[in-house]
Amino acid sequence: MSLKTALLSICVASLALGVDGQNIDYAYIGLAFGCIVWFGLIAVSGPRRGHFSDDLQITSFLMALYILSSSLWIFVQKLDYLSLMSTAPLILLPLSFIFFHAIRLSNSEWEEVDADKVCVFAALIFCSVLIFNHTADYLSAIVTPARFTWFEFRAVNPLPILASTLIVWRHGIRAIWRIDFVFLAVFIYATKYVNWAGLLGISFILRGLFRAMPNVWWSAALMGVILVINTFVAIYWRDIAGFAPGEFERIYEIQFAYHQLFENPVFGEGFGGSFANASLEDKYSMHNLLAYVVAFGGLVGVVIFAYAMTRYSRANPGKSEYLVVVYLILTATAASFKLPSVQLYLGFAIAVAAASRQQGVRVAVCIERDHPAGAADHAR
Repeated sequence: MSLKTALLSICVASLALGVDGQNIDYAYIGLAFGCIVWFGLIAVSGPRRGHFSDDLQITSFLMALYILSSSLWIFVQKLDYLSLMSTAPLILLPLSFIFFHAIRLSNSEWEEVDADKVCVFAALIFCSVLIFNHTADYLSAIVTPARFTWFEFRAVNPLPILASTLIVWRHGIRAIWRIDFVFLAVFIYATKYVNWAGLLGISFILRGLFRAMPNVWWSAALMGVILVINTFVAIYWRDIAGFAPGEFERIYEIQFAYHQLFENPVFGEGFGGSFANASLEDKYSMHNLLAYVVAFGGLVGVVIFAYAMTRYSRANPGKSEYLVVVYLILTATAASFKLPSVQLYLGFAIAVAAASRQQGVRVAVCIERDHPAGAADHAR
């Protein structure tokens, strides 16, 4: 493992450990900042830089600028610092891409950075720290119906499921025999998150589809499906809530999102705004990312976000499409977009995917060493 891969792994893991609900552990955040600065210093001191898609750079800048401008407008009106804090992780996705684009790594340097291993190692570090701090609770969650997230709220971070799906992408069905995959799968089981377990199961199917049909715009189709479902829920929300009372909070959020869209159709409520949930408590995020964009970004925000996600997914058809689809599935039922670790990693991974396509980087180099028989399949 290269130094760059190790630094980014520690950075992502530290960001995941540093955010505990509304609480922030500044020691972990400081470690993450130190690692990314170290990575940047190493990168800029390297050999001749490469170059790739300015279109992706412009798209990222446009997305970041719109969200930041909207958030600043809300801050000026309400003078609520949480309006900025709640929006910062969402802006981190395009800013992360811009950062890794700006340092312009050379071809040989991109070959040293294994994006999949960054996520897997970060997830292993993250899970190991939580298990070490709450060993008895973790073991109890494995053998009883208890959820590990009851004992350690940071466990709601989807980093383990994201890493697991990347192991599936790289190794296919052979992933089930790998120690790192089994370790992460058991951790996911301990959280008792059914949607994570379901995503882990269908990731094998997604891998086959995306490798067989890399030219299909899966992420664009998925966003369309989610928007249609959200619209249906917003229209018939009372009836649906009657059938699924346990999901009333999520249903109410979608209904609120479309109410705000009709109130402010062009620019929305403004990113960083808050609303009263079903319990009349102020909230700054939703469990559904596209509903959040509809409510606070309006039609302009939806168009910018959808275009950005589509462009990211086409950075390297197949791999980046898979990444974006997994991200959209994760954020359709949970506020994962509010976690800086997920946003930073996704921006980085898309940058690597774009570079591997446009600079001709052999992204299969690590697999060729470990699994000669599967190298050709991975390269495809």
